[in-house]
Amino acid sequence: LMAHLLNAHGLVVAVADGLGTSIENWQPGDVIVQRHHLQTPDNQGGHYYLQTGAYWLDTMERWKTSSEDGDSADSILIPEIVR
Repeated sequence: LMAHLLNAHGLVVAVADGLGTSIENWQPGDVIVQRHHLQTPDNQGGHYYLQTGAYWLDTMERWKTSSEDGDSADSILIPEIVR
């Protein structure tokens, strides 16, 4: 799973990718909660966005997502965060 903090210009300023369990252990109905700790550069305030999603580690290929309106993408962008 990925968590990328983007600045107001869309540049990645912090990354916290990882998954705390192997997918071989997943069972139908499992709920996975993943926590990532991200810090802004030099703890600077400003406008940021959180980009999240999942990818295959061996190929780095991102998993496709789809929204309720049918749009598809390779990540989800969380609305603006003001720090």
